[in-house]
Amino acid sequence: SIENCSEEEVPRTSQPEKRPDDEIDLKLVLEACPATCDYPEPIRGTYDLITAGSYLRASTTVGTEAWSTSAAAIGGRQTAIAVIYAYQRINDDVASGANRIRSHGGFTKSILDGVAAGKINLRAELTALRRKHLQ
Repeated sequence: SIENCSEEEVPRTSQPEKRPDDEIDLKLVLEACPATCDYPEPIRGTYDLITAGSYLRASTTVGTEAWSTSAAAIGGRQTAIAVIYAYQRINDDVASGANRIRSHGGFTKSILDGVAAGKINLRAELTALRRKHLQ
């Protein structure tokens, strides 16, 4: 009977920890990172954002293992935003002619690791980058 199939809800002892970066607005990402136009589809929501990050990941030379590790640690959305941020920074470096970022993959991996460790505030970094691009 249906009564035998009912599941009891197990109460949580605590809510999952939410980081301040978890609620980064899509508009902030798109304004801070105009290089997302290199992704051939419009970015309208979380699914598109993650797909764009995965697509642009290859251009940063970060491997799928680093993507997977980061996604397990900070989530797919945050990983995508971090990769898009790194991609924009790499593009800005190349466009300026400075070429200070020698290893694109290493740079992107350091961004992913920094976000996961809480050493990089992605929202603050994106806000600063947006100011730079809107000037």
